[in-house]
Amino acid sequence: LITGDTAASDFVFKMNDYMVSHFSEEGETCSPSTESAGVVTAVYVEGMTKAYTVAKTLGDEERADCYARFIRNGAETVMELQFPMEDLNLDDYPEEAIPIATGGFCGSKTDVTMQVDRNQHETMALMRAYELGLIE
Repeated sequence: LITGDTAASDFVFKMNDYMVSHFSEEGETCSPSTESAGVVTAVYVEGMTKAYTVAKTLGDEERADCYARFIRNGAETVMELQFPMEDLNLDDYPEEAIPIATGGFCGSKTDVTMQVDRNQHETMALMRAYELGLIE
């Protein structure tokens, strides 16, 4: 967008169109697969928010709509990875760990460990989707 170079925007679209076609639910165009839902979904959403901005800015509404659906559906999946506080027995953890777990994101539905980089991807994906007005 800064350079106005169409080769750059063409590349952004090529990569994100691939993401949409390769990682969408079978029969669900523009919706990320939940089969292997995990932190990787947040990484996809994080990148797709950038492509959405390029599509909107260049007036490519069809792509922007598809990317927006991918982002919304992906953000919903990411929110499902938030640490299940109702399953947490607070007596099992040191007091210092409790604030970290509150609101943190798990690696996947079967991996409840947390890592800073995972939380960063999930948080940034959701923040950007919110800033774009795609989620509430």
